[in-house]
Amino acid sequence: MKTILISTDFSENATHAAEYGYHPAKQIKANVILCNAFAIPVEMPEASMAVWPMYEYDEIMQSRDHDVKKLKENLEKKYPNGFQPGINCINEAGALQDVINEMTHKHDIELIVIGTHCANGLSSFIRGNHSRRMIDNTNRPLLLVPPKAEDLPVKKIAFATDLDNISEDLDSIF
Repeated sequence: MKTILISTDFSENATHAAEYGYHPAKQIKANVILCNAFAIPVEMPEASMAVWPMYEYDEIMQSRDHDVKKLKENLEKKYPNGFQPGINCINEAGALQDVINEMTHKHDIELIVIGTHCANGLSSFIRGNHSRRMIDNTNRPLLLVPPKAEDLPVKKIAFATDLDNISEDLDSIF
């Protein structure tokens, strides 16, 4: 069965992207993985060693587990009719593109869905540009969902390629 990975940071834009990405999963009868990648607060006791307190990690993980399960429940309640994709929830510590690329190898992902954020200089500087890094580093088709995209069934998707691996690119279209 096909699987769509939907990345979330629980922001309003990411939640919108999750709802948007849920439609093609229902349309093509694919399973969904809701994936949250998060950074761990790091303390630097010595220049050569970075550590974080385990209690903070456990608290962050519990909070993220709760949030991703709540998102799963909201998707299932909001779209009860028709095919119901199986939804798995995953939380991992690390950089977004690293976590997602690892998930694509473990779970044979067909499509990655992420929300875009409003581009202003300060927020891009503080949070970084996840969309740009995903475009540069992902190894699967990527669907970027802008905040104002209408939450309708998907009718058309543009597919861009650099033509380096045309046979693999064509296999990715479903």
